[in-house]
Amino acid sequence: MTRLRLTPAVALKRIREAAKVSGNVILGSHAKDRMLERDITKRDVYRVLQQGDIEGNPQETERGEWKCKLTLQLRGRRVAGVVTVIMTNRKLFIKTVEWEDGR
Repeated sequence: MTRLRLTPAVALKRIREAAKVSGNVILGSHAKDRMLERDITKRDVYRVLQQGDIEGNPQETERGEWKCKLTLQLRGRRVAGVVTVIMTNRKLFIKTVEWEDGR
């Protein structure tokens, strides 16, 4: 059986819906470390999840979940990237966060 690919539009809809409830967003330890290191706040992460755009196409993981990167120009700041896994239980796992300009 061939699984259908998750389109960016459908992935974005699922992410936006899940991000409405903070309990649906799980920050991984790597993401938390990078947030501290890069001065990216929890509020910034939620803003990216709720207002950002998906870069490229979602990629299926070995577990049958979907990984994608959302980016957003934060007001008065740089473009932030949030690598997000849409888990099979519809929760979001934040794998890492980064500044897209590499400074």
